[in-house]
Amino acid sequence: MHVPRSGSRPSLTLLLLLLLALPWLFAQVAGASGHPAREARKDLSLQQRQRQMRRIDKTIRKADVRDAKRRVFGRQPWARADVRSLTLLDEALTATTRDEVLARARRFLDTAALDGERSFVLELDLLDAGRRTDLARELGCDGSPEDPALQGDAARDCILALYREDARMLLAAQMDDLRRADGLDELTARLEALRDGLRPSIKTRGKLRRRILTAPAFPAVWAWRKSHSAHEYEGPQWIDYGDRYRLFAPELSMVDAPVFDAGDGTRASLEDTELLSRFAPVVVQEVAPPPSAEEATEPGPDAPYPPETDRIGSFALAPDDAGKPRPVVDTERPASYAYVDRLPLHGRELTQLVYTFWYPEHPKLKPSLDVEAGEIEGITLRITLDPAGTPRLFETVYNCGCSHRLFVDRELEQAAAAELGPPEGDRPYSIQRAVDGRIDWIVPELVDRVPGARPMLFVRSGFHMPATVRFALPEGFLDGDGEPRGESEGYELHAYRELERLPWGDGWASLFNDKGLVRGARRLEGLLLMPLGLLQAGQPRQRGTQLIHFDQADFDDPAIYDTYLRLPESFFQGSIDRSDAGEVVSRYTESGRPASRGPERSTSGGNR
Repeated sequence: MHVPRSGSRPSLTLLLLLLLALPWLFAQVAGASGHPAREARKDLSLQQRQRQMRRIDKTIRKADVRDAKRRVFGRQPWARADVRSLTLLDEALTATTRDEVLARARRFLDTAALDGERSFVLELDLLDAGRRTDLARELGCDGSPEDPALQGDAARDCILALYREDARMLLAAQMDDLRRADGLDELTARLEALRDGLRPSIKTRGKLRRRILTAPAFPAVWAWRKSHSAHEYEGPQWIDYGDRYRLFAPELSMVDAPVFDAGDGTRASLEDTELLSRFAPVVVQEVAPPPSAEEATEPGPDAPYPPETDRIGSFALAPDDAGKPRPVVDTERPASYAYVDRLPLHGRELTQLVYTFWYPEHPKLKPSLDVEAGEIEGITLRITLDPAGTPRLFETVYNCGCSHRLFVDRELEQAAAAELGPPEGDRPYSIQRAVDGRIDWIVPELVDRVPGARPMLFVRSGFHMPATVRFALPEGFLDGDGEPRGESEGYELHAYRELERLPWGDGWASLFNDKGLVRGARRLEGLLLMPLGLLQAGQPRQRGTQLIHFDQADFDDPAIYDTYLRLPESFFQGSIDRSDAGEVVSRYTESGRPASRGPERSTSGGNR
């Protein structure tokens, strides 16, 4: 009888058990990092990765946390674009050689992938914990020993890791597809197909539907719009505040400065942060006079409203009656939310400094129905620097896109007059371009820049309409000792992206909904102007979603300056100096003041 050697069968059994346990051990190692086993994903087909991406995209869409400032490529949800990055795709489509098209296409796709990830990270943070956990499990994520239920960071980290992996693979596949194109025409056709797959922007989506639904009212609203544009006051605003004003000056220590972001979501450089600090404006805020006894009983243009209405503030979220986030402006903590943007123009990249200021409300200021009244009001100052770093263009606009104005550095206007000649038609300044069939940009007056000084943004009370930009207080604002007659206090400079990720409960919520509109800030004028196709006119908007002049122009369009302005070549060379001075021809008086005070933002829809 054969007797086995001692220990041989138990050893084989143990070896077999170890082999069977290996897959479980690998899964545990992967789970410890919060990620699914890579072995289970390395053989995924592109179609499977595409389905994973669409599953993520569907979750974001159903949760109503879409980042409205960028458009999604429907067939490629990992890629997103805005009006500025799309210029890279246009450059690829207009290239004349195959190699040039491929190089520019690669640059665009790399940018689209980065933009896609930046928006997705924001959306992922805005998902509630339950949805994030469900999505993680759908994608095959395992819990970690520290977070077995995927309730904390494990779910977020896993989803983001899978997103990045799939996006990288799909980007490579998209480039391979372009390289396989037979000839320049087919390559261009594939790029055009990619662009055709872009989902409509919130700026245009639903416009036709709104017009159809309100078609009977269109003739009357269109007639009002034409009359309003034809008679709109375009001159300087009278700013005789006396001592009824408050100065808000920026307070920023570079030691504890916030981490600012650029318009595309990247981190601003130290140089950009210094620029934001250096040119942060002093806000000269008019304060409404105390109402008389008669005004207190019969509201009029100077109707009483809480004094904090004329104070800028910072944001917090509070629950509304339904328990959903409602924005609240804390006027005890004055603030500006700012960012740096880049404008590609004439082969150069111009720096734009963007400052937003927010008020608790636009109060009821009209004796009967005031269609502009509503919660939360915001204004923007955008400063464009020339290549030498000198501020030359100062744009003001309500954050709803209403009442856009451009204030031009006097030296720039003088250079435009010297290089390009007198103003076109009845335009007051040489820098303005006559644009047939469109609303011209309004340039109320020129800015006398003072080197080393901060710009001053003068703002009307109640209406909160930016009145002008100066670099010094007028004499009437000063006492006998040359000191400001109004009160002064500081404001904090915050990164704009804080508005898109405000603390809410145990997580985050955005100031804006998935249409880019400030929550709970709807106006009646939005209904009245719907026949023009406008989306909720008067309601403040997220950066990247603003349209101006009755939706005629995109505030962030890189071609907007070429369309509406005549910029001299010396501007692009950064070589403007006082020696370029020429006579400024304007239909306004030399003092820069009109014969009478201009009207307020007095008609429904405002000075859009």
